[in-house]
Amino acid sequence: MQDQNIHFGKPVIKGTRVTVSALVAAIASGDPIEQVAEDYGVSVDDVRAAIKFAVAHAESVFDSLLREPMPRVVSKFGRNQVIRILRLLRWRGETLEHKVREALQILNEIKRSGLKSARQRFGHDNLREVLLVAAELSERVCEVRELSVTSERQRS
Repeated sequence: MQDQNIHFGKPVIKGTRVTVSALVAAIASGDPIEQVAEDYGVSVDDVRAAIKFAVAHAESVFDSLLREPMPRVVSKFGRNQVIRILRLLRWRGETLEHKVREALQILNEIKRSGLKSARQRFGHDNLREVLLVAAELSERVCEVRELSVTSERQRS
C-alpha cells in the first residue's frame, strides 16, 4: 500500500509502517523469511508479498532497460532513478545488457522456484545484489499499488 502520509509514499505492508524495501533488504542480507517476519512484526505471507512486489517492479524496470531506447526509459522512470539503477548494478567488465539479463534470470528464478533455489543457482552475492536493487527500486514506485496480502493485524 502507498500513502503519501506514511514513509513519504513508499510502499508499505497494509496496516503497518513497515516498508517493502526494509523487508527485501533484510532478506538480501541473508536473514530467513521467518526471522524477518518476526523482527518486523509482520506475517511470513507479508514478507513473501513484499518480495513478490519488489521482484515484479524490478523486473519491469530491467525489462524496459533491455527493450526500450534509453531516452524512453529515462522519461518513464526518471533520470535520477536510471542513474541509480546503473550504479546499483555495478557491472564489472560486463556489458549493461549482460548484467540486466543476469538480473532478470535471478528474478525469474525467485518467482519460479524461490529464494533458496536462486541462491544455490546464482550464488549469495549475486542474489543479494539483485535483491538490494529491487529493494531500492521498490521505494521509488511511481504508480500506486497495493500488496495483495495484508498483515495479520488487519486480518483479525
